[in-house]
Amino acid sequence: MTQPASPGEPLPGPLFLLFIASLTCIEFLQNGMVNFSASYIVGGIGAAPEEFSFAAMAYSVAAILMLFKHRWLAEQLGYRDFALVSLLVYAIGTVVCALSANVPEFVLGRVLQGAGGATFFCAGRVMCNTVAGPGRLRPLLAFVIALLGASTLAPLLAGWLLDHGQWRDLFWSMLPVLALVAVLCWRFMPTEVGSAEDKSQAHWGGLIWVVVGGIGLQYALQRSRYDFFSESGRLLALSVAGALCVLWFCRRQMGHARPLIDYRPLFQARFLIGMMCYFFGYLVVNANGFIMPKLAHEGLGFTILNTGGLAALSSIGSLASALLHVTLLRIKAGFRVYMLSGLVILAGSSALMSRFSPDVTWAWFGVTMLLGGGFMSLFIGPVAQGAFMNMDERTFSHAYQSKNVIRELASSFGITLATLFLQSRGAVHYSRLSENFSLFNPLYRQQVEQLDGILHDPGGQMALSVLARSVDRQSMLMSCLDYYQLLAVMAVIVGLIVYRQRVYN
Repeated sequence: MTQPASPGEPLPGPLFLLFIASLTCIEFLQNGMVNFSASYIVGGIGAAPEEFSFAAMAYSVAAILMLFKHRWLAEQLGYRDFALVSLLVYAIGTVVCALSANVPEFVLGRVLQGAGGATFFCAGRVMCNTVAGPGRLRPLLAFVIALLGASTLAPLLAGWLLDHGQWRDLFWSMLPVLALVAVLCWRFMPTEVGSAEDKSQAHWGGLIWVVVGGIGLQYALQRSRYDFFSESGRLLALSVAGALCVLWFCRRQMGHARPLIDYRPLFQARFLIGMMCYFFGYLVVNANGFIMPKLAHEGLGFTILNTGGLAALSSIGSLASALLHVTLLRIKAGFRVYMLSGLVILAGSSALMSRFSPDVTWAWFGVTMLLGGGFMSLFIGPVAQGAFMNMDERTFSHAYQSKNVIRELASSFGITLATLFLQSRGAVHYSRLSENFSLFNPLYRQQVEQLDGILHDPGGQMALSVLARSVDRQSMLMSCLDYYQLLAVMAVIVGLIVYRQRVYN
């Protein structure tokens, strides 16, 4: 097996860099396409919006379970076999999603994808660390560029596939990438199995409580939109029980001699504040990734291809901001000033989007997306850098594992909260707009008569259908604008908190 370069050896070659990039981008590319195409998938499998968010929750729970077991499985199987098994599980889940005809089948496919895909991001970062000395910079750059590149490519590829095919192609298109990564894994992944005395323990019993607790918490959150008043006691009990399950597992791990994740050295202000900011950042990124296509495609009527281009502009803005951040660090080091800059960008771009009208142009929408993309690089980047400062190698390993768990939680909660928000505000706006559907409203009668003449529909059924679709579109548009108003306010509040804190100076 070819080993990556070490000090004194040639720098990592293009094939190794391709391996790092392709391994890292799989999960981000697939999830980006799924979130962008949520409306098409929901229609294809006959799902309600809350059922789609349940699939996102199931994906995250499976991924979190495997993140906890990442080190143990790598020690038992060896990293190469572990990665190959993960690719196989992910491929099976991809095929199940592509063939799914209903919600249970789609959820099963996403669970398998979550269980397999949790390996890729961690494995890509671990493989970067196998290159010592100055040569490590090249795989690290490939790692970062793959993340940003996948975020840019996902909406473009999804828009093209939906325009020229169907939603199932979102999953079929991933199989060639998985095959390529499997070949490269066989070439570059280490095969060593950990020694018996160094191996961590399984902790399967404790992990069951994490799964039960996570499902309970997110299910209670999902159902709160519908059952808060009728079954508030049951939802509260479910939330408390879920939280206790997770806390019991964490407490048990803290007292264990060889825990899956050692939380004890992580209880420091810098790391805790960093992870709270990190959770907020990824919550916003995933909620935006879910809502923006609905605003552009369903609310404003842009084609799916143009909507994909708008989403890609946000990622391009993020890449440009990342390069700007690296350049400015040579002039002014620090964290808070860049975090505040990212929050100002988030507040400003959200405020602009909250004022969109139905006749907004694609160009102006694109400028706003390009600007808003700077939030991810200027806020999440410094947060991640600051959280891991002054950590030894062992603590960093556990901290990085915890960070990935938080990322999965934020992704799931972002989609769930975005779904609940759109449903709640959409119901309010739809009800108010529907009040104008009355024969006593002269404007309504005029619209029906005009449509009857255009559509040659004396019975008026086609006219009513057109007006109903118009109400759907307007309620979606108004709900999305409400979301961006709320997001602008949240960005200001978080900005004030970041400004007042003294840990990230």
